[in-house]
Amino acid sequence: MCYVTLVDENGIKYREVGATFEICAKKDAFLNKKVNLVYGKVSVNDCQSAEPCGKTRQQTLILQMKVAGSDERQSCHRGASAGYTIERLKVGMTGHSLVNIRLRQQPGVESPSLTTLSPGNNFEVVEGPKCVNSYVWWKVNTGKVQGWVAEADPATFKYWLAPNMARN
Repeated sequence: MCYVTLVDENGIKYREVGATFEICAKKDAFLNKKVNLVYGKVSVNDCQSAEPCGKTRQQTLILQMKVAGSDERQSCHRGASAGYTIERLKVGMTGHSLVNIRLRQQPGVESPSLTTLSPGNNFEVVEGPKCVNSYVWWKVNTGKVQGWVAEADPATFKYWLAPNMARN
C-alpha cells in the first residue's frame, strides 16, 4: 500500500489516506483534479520489506481512482452502500474459482444453474460485467460449458473468483 493526500470540496486536507500502489504510480494523472474513489478492504502485508513475511492485516484502501467526468466505461461498483464489489476480472482474462459456485444460464441468482465450478476450475472471461441484485456477473467459458457466474459475495465482499496471475 501507499499513501495519498486528498482535499475535499471544502478545502479540508486528509493526509496519509491508504491506497494501492497502482494509484500512487499514476499520481500525475490525478494531481489537482476532481476524482471519484472506490474503497474496499484488502489484506496488506504487515512487513516493511518487499518479501512476504506471512503477517497480514485487513485494511480499507482506495482501490480505484478515476478523474471525475472521464469517459471510462462505468463499472458495477457504485460505492459500498450500493453493495457492489470491486471488479477484479476483465473480458479476455483467464481466472479460476476459489469455492464451489454455480455457473448459470443468465446473470442472476434466479437463473437456472448449468453446472458447479469447483475450487481451481479455470475459465476465460468472455463477457461482462453485468450488475444484477448487487452481484457482479461475468460470462465465462470453461472449455466445456459457457455461462454466468458471480464474482463475489456483496454482503461480505469475499471473492469467489480470482484472475490468474501472468507467469514470466
